[in-house]
Amino acid sequence: MIIQRQEDVTKVVTEAFKNTQPPRLREILISLVEHLHAFARDVHLTEDEFEKAVQYVARLGQKTNNKHNEVVLMSGSLGFSTLICLLNNGNNGQTETTANLLGPFWRMNSPRTESGDSIVRSPTPGPALFVNCWVKDQAGKPIADAEVDIWHSSPEGFYEQQDPKQAPMNLRGKFKTDARGHFSFRSVKPAGYPIPVDGPVGDLVRACNRPSQLSSGAPALSDLQGRFQDSDLAGLCQ
Repeated sequence: MIIQRQEDVTKVVTEAFKNTQPPRLREILISLVEHLHAFARDVHLTEDEFEKAVQYVARLGQKTNNKHNEVVLMSGSLGFSTLICLLNNGNNGQTETTANLLGPFWRMNSPRTESGDSIVRSPTPGPALFVNCWVKDQAGKPIADAEVDIWHSSPEGFYEQQDPKQAPMNLRGKFKTDARGHFSFRSVKPAGYPIPVDGPVGDLVRACNRPSQLSSGAPALSDLQGRFQDSDLAGLCQ
């Protein structure tokens, strides 16, 4: 097909994807192209704006490393992570526990920690925190041998990868529930924390005059029968 008008571009590109396998990938790609092209037409995106957008996306990748994911941070800033989370979790108990966002500060390979131990791994002054947690199914029965990953900010409001004063993996721990579905740990009280604003997401936050400070909390990620679920610690622990 010869492209004669701007409307023809979308038809040509979606036609090029018609043999894509598997079918789900074909569905996603075609829908992505149609919506992306419709967005460009809707706002009448200029060439200069397009070039700036390309540079912005490249900066998201350049700012991402093994301790920080700028793409995840951007996704949260746009509400996209929340939307995906709500589309895929909960369903009034018919599927996995309603999830919250992992956020940009979760890290793989959190140290395995015995129930009752402390997750303070370097001097971290602050009010002491003693936490008891129970993992139960929808019927209220305890779930044994569930793996639960805990992480939170310091009393100064920084996660360890934001703060050179903290040791690696400070205020993080991975626990196993006992036969009662219980585990406990000791820590220090977290404070509200700022999202990183030294990258492209920070540029967006400033351009929109949005606050960069988030409320305190301690997320928990559990692995139950091979399904990853995460929740706010307040709903899991006392």
